[in-house]
Amino acid sequence: MSDFRSHYGAEIGLAFILIAIALLVHDCVIQPLWNSICKGAVLEVPPYTIQQAIDSSSIGDSILIHQGIYEGNLSIQDKNFTILGDGTATISGKIHANSCGIIFQNLGFTNVIHQPMPGLSTEWSDIAIHNCRFHDFYGSMELACYFYRCSGEISGTTFENLTFEPCGSGYESGGVVTLYHCDNFFISNSIFRNCILFDEAALNIVNNPYESATVQGCTFENLTNTGDGASGILVLGCHSVLTSNTFQNCAGGGAGAVGVSFYGSGASTPGFCLTIAQNAFYSNSARSGYNEVASAILGVGIGDFNGYINYNRFTGNIGQAVVHAEVDGEHTWNLENNWWGDASGPYQPGLNPEGRGDTVGGNIDFDPWEGQVDTPVMMNEPNPGKVEIAFFPNPTRSQIKVMILSPNSGKVEGKVFNLLGQQVGLVLEDSCVAGKVIGFLWTAEERLPSGIYFMRLSITGEYRILKFFLQR
Repeated sequence: MSDFRSHYGAEIGLAFILIAIALLVHDCVIQPLWNSICKGAVLEVPPYTIQQAIDSSSIGDSILIHQGIYEGNLSIQDKNFTILGDGTATISGKIHANSCGIIFQNLGFTNVIHQPMPGLSTEWSDIAIHNCRFHDFYGSMELACYFYRCSGEISGTTFENLTFEPCGSGYESGGVVTLYHCDNFFISNSIFRNCILFDEAALNIVNNPYESATVQGCTFENLTNTGDGASGILVLGCHSVLTSNTFQNCAGGGAGAVGVSFYGSGASTPGFCLTIAQNAFYSNSARSGYNEVASAILGVGIGDFNGYINYNRFTGNIGQAVVHAEVDGEHTWNLENNWWGDASGPYQPGLNPEGRGDTVGGNIDFDPWEGQVDTPVMMNEPNPGKVEIAFFPNPTRSQIKVMILSPNSGKVEGKVFNLLGQQVGLVLEDSCVAGKVIGFLWTAEERLPSGIYFMRLSITGEYRILKFFLQR
């Protein structure tokens, strides 16, 4: 390590100068990288190979990968570093990390062909994946990403053009991301698009009962499951929050839901709580000929679960939009205050035969719904525009800059909370104009210790949660 630093000291110094110049021009893009690089040494690829740089790294170092496609499998054990791409660097191979703390940023991952097991697998680690792209995986893979006993986040990342087949050798399913027994995992502002799945969903959340995952502001689009699983999200016996996501033009779900499937029971999952709020389900189609299938939301073995399915938008979904499977006649779900695609409400043969909206199954309480004559709150149809957010630096020592571009005009509010849910700061109370960027700066008070914080933004009626680390 010392030989590397002495030999490449001049090059590293020049790299710092070039990055500093770039900061002055494109600070909103480069600044997150700068904050990571400043923590330790910079190991460049090339001249190092990626594995050599990993093996040579120390705590807080950064591995900077230049343009190119880098083939070969990578093994990471007991390491803490940031691995950065220049925006054009792509890794083609399997990656396994154990007992690590790693930030992946601005990288591409592709072309893992006919190799069972995940493309990226981590266990007992703290993982962050920012602004990466997983694309053009195909063949006999089990998953693109697998996380076991991990905490962390995925943000601003795209998973697209992934095709999974039965892969033999004991692995007979294929999905995009699985969180298994993960604690406090946060997935935000990411895209799952144009994928062909087999049995596994695009996102599978399979946790211990008292652990949690949050999925917010993500898009699930053009997903098809050729097996018997869900296409969008599977939640199996765990606490989760799904909010402000969009599920559109998805198909399949032989024994699940095209949008969200959740499973659990009072015996195996005490206190099971799931929140599904402010999501949009548009033009999804369930496979015909199956009883336990829904084009938007399916719940199995839940009974009278402690959860919320409210303030969502259901429009143009083919088949039954929401199904409460294994109906025993004793439990009814609360699905009040959702929009069903028409002011007359959802179609339900027994309770609302005049409804012209999406169809719902039995044992579901959908009254009142949005758009009723006595409560005329019409929800907007799909808007081609999306709320765009950039925030930096993260981690930060004192300040966070946030930039927002909204397709709608309206009120903008922001608050900061700690891990205990206590409000520790007010970011702003302002308004925005459609199509125009607004920016603001939040400064952390001196009394706030180092740790993880959440910034909750309300932008013209839509909610976003940004997770960041304050490092004193």
